[in-house]
Amino acid sequence: LLLVVGMIPFLAIRSSGRTTHRFQYLSRYSTQTQSSQAQNTVVACNKILKTLLEKNDKAGIDRMYTKMISDGISPDSLTYDILLRCHSTNNTSIFDIFKKSEEQGVRLSKNSYTILLRAFGSTSRLEEAKKLLSDMRAKGVAVTRPMYAIILNLCDKMQRPQTSQWVLAEMRSQGLQPDALAYQSVILLCVRLRDTASAEEILKAMKASRIQPNTKIIASMITMYTSLNRFTSAHRLWIETRKTITPDIFLFSVLFELYYRAEQWEDLENLWTEVRTPGRTGGIPLPTYFYNVVIDAYRKQGKLKEAEEVWEQVSEPDRSTYSSVINLYESQGLSEKANALRSESRAKGLLGSIKSKTNPIASTSSLSSKSTGSSPDPSPSSSSSSPSPSPSPSPTPTPTATS
Repeated sequence: LLLVVGMIPFLAIRSSGRTTHRFQYLSRYSTQTQSSQAQNTVVACNKILKTLLEKNDKAGIDRMYTKMISDGISPDSLTYDILLRCHSTNNTSIFDIFKKSEEQGVRLSKNSYTILLRAFGSTSRLEEAKKLLSDMRAKGVAVTRPMYAIILNLCDKMQRPQTSQWVLAEMRSQGLQPDALAYQSVILLCVRLRDTASAEEILKAMKASRIQPNTKIIASMITMYTSLNRFTSAHRLWIETRKTITPDIFLFSVLFELYYRAEQWEDLENLWTEVRTPGRTGGIPLPTYFYNVVIDAYRKQGKLKEAEEVWEQVSEPDRSTYSSVINLYESQGLSEKANALRSESRAKGLLGSIKSKTNPIASTSSLSSKSTGSSPDPSPSSSSSSPSPSPSPSPTPTPTATS
């Protein structure tokens, strides 16, 4: 009896230890179970959200999200990705969803960040878009080419050439080599603003990256140089790149204007011969503008026979064509021929009652000729009598540097 009574405290302590151990085990199991259940609950909710997204049930998605919050279920990155995709056309909703994800401390997916960047782009919020890129890198989210393209488009929209150049530098720092479209976006922006130094620098970097500029870039650069009377720079650029690209109608138009305004008649005649080579324009008929330029160039040189030969080849003469030929005949003292053509053009409703000579060449450039601090190139073939834009634009549509 005394032995049994003496063992009671020992048995109590042992039993107490087992109880404590069991309680700790059950406590850990309960915590793990709750966490697993919470995770499974979010997964289940996301599946429902996906189904609602497939049905384009925006109201249902919003109700489901509200219920998750009220039930204490924490949304994850997939939840917010579904929400953003659902409201991808509503910028206000996108910004609200992003704010909620920030409050929850949820790291968004690349797709979600892309949707958010597009919202910043459509609302012209450039600085916030730049800040978002920095936040993404800080969170370890890789910035993709399409994301940088969104920023470049926004820079183009807001005319921010310095920021667009910053984007190119950022891409290189992240190990992403800018592609041809990225370079083109920045160069064309600089051309529109006639920032010749930046355009030349970016074009140089593009070539250094072994990316060949396309016809649109070259045509825009030549147009810019021509508008600034930098004819030598324009001609040099064409000579440097003509072996690597195939000119299209737009580029040929730009070159015709260049050589006409610079009065580089030999280069103009060579170009005229080139465009008439079979297959050189891809089967596209030559625009009337080309004939007008050549006819008026011959007029300025006093070459009556050559101008008449080109005149005979024009299938659809326009106002500028008649003006060039009439001016040619009058400059040669052939008043009868000039009056006959004037009557013919009036019958077609083209010329009306033009009494004085007009320059029939309408500029293809959309750039104005205001001074930008760029000095014109010295050109041995240019003179003070270089042509000025026609007071009445040609009916023939002419391409622009940014068309």
